[in-house]
Amino acid sequence: MKPKPLQRIDELSWKEIEAVVDLLAAQLPKPCYLWGVPRNGLLVATLLSHSPKSEGKFSLRYQVRPLQNVFTLLTVLLIASEVPLIVVDDIADSGDTLTQLLHKLGHTPETELSTLKTAVLFKCSTCLFQPTYVGKEKTSDAWLRFPWERDPLDILPEEGATPSNIVLT
Repeated sequence: MKPKPLQRIDELSWKEIEAVVDLLAAQLPKPCYLWGVPRNGLLVATLLSHSPKSEGKFSLRYQVRPLQNVFTLLTVLLIASEVPLIVVDDIADSGDTLTQLLHKLGHTPETELSTLKTAVLFKCSTCLFQPTYVGKEKTSDAWLRFPWERDPLDILPEEGATPSNIVLT
């Protein structure tokens, strides 16, 4: 996703991320398996597994391709274990990503899986999906830029070009 035209951007520092990671890690059950949604969720799951508040928690570090094999692996883990599997992402904006992933893992309102949970660093106040664990509620309409994301000024096609669709604060 990209910022909307003229949307304010709030840049998050590593120190801010660390604080929210620790808040989120303190909420997670012990023991649990953490699986990060590919790309940003992978980084968040790794940060959670290294948090001092995560002692005794486990992180799933599987590099399985194609993605369907990952769903098969996670489904087997859900069936074979009573340890919660927590699907981790950086932000629940619309909630579509987590909703679709849970559906692929067989979790629907009719077939709720008690060991399948979700965790996000940030949840937008307008998000209809309710993650199980939330580090921090995002109440402003500003776009959050995580420290691991590239600055749009770094990826402009021409030197000297300026982005016309965002306002940096």
